[in-house]
Amino acid sequence: WLRLTQFPMVPGNQPLVAHAGPGRAVARVVVFKITAPVGTFSANDQFWAELNEDALDSKTSVLMAQNGLRAGTGPLERWPALSKLVAVPGASTDKFVCETNGRSSLNVITRPAVADQIVVSIDRDLEQRGRAFEKCDDGFRLAMRTLPNSAALTVQLEPVVALGTVEVLRPRNSLGVVRQELPSEESFPDLRMAVTLSPSQFLVLSPVDPKDNQFSVGSL
Repeated sequence: WLRLTQFPMVPGNQPLVAHAGPGRAVARVVVFKITAPVGTFSANDQFWAELNEDALDSKTSVLMAQNGLRAGTGPLERWPALSKLVAVPGASTDKFVCETNGRSSLNVITRPAVADQIVVSIDRDLEQRGRAFEKCDDGFRLAMRTLPNSAALTVQLEPVVALGTVEVLRPRNSLGVVRQELPSEESFPDLRMAVTLSPSQFLVLSPVDPKDNQFSVGSL
């Protein structure tokens, strides 16, 4: 088994942990979404001291921090001990499987059925941008691909707000698809992060200080 474990934290103070199945052309990860009280991850210096936050390039790490996000990798054998640091009363875990052919991505929903919200983000030009959404789902676009002659996976995550679907209609006499439903979403491409993980590593993505900025990408 290719035990590639990844642990991204998502909006709503919910981290994701994932590990892959047998090495093959299809990229497959098992995701564990952990919900814990605010500060369980972001304020736990002992937990972050065990992780390598240099796995992402410095510009991406700085930009993520400005948007209330923090990420790092760690050795798989350390996860059982690290998990005890965040196994606090009130914590819960959801587990599900994500699988792609390496050419398509999928959305991991972390905060469903949001009635309305305002998200404030900072882009690479250090410009602040606010966006309002109604009846949406918060989450991440997850892309994975296997590497040639390797058991490692390249994993890419990008925050998104899913808005539902848009129906596209074309005249009946048109060639091709006449009626089609397409997903509608807003993404944050400046916060796209990618890391190559070996079978002996996991990745953590966590919101930081959500009480300080209740409208940041990390908080929501």
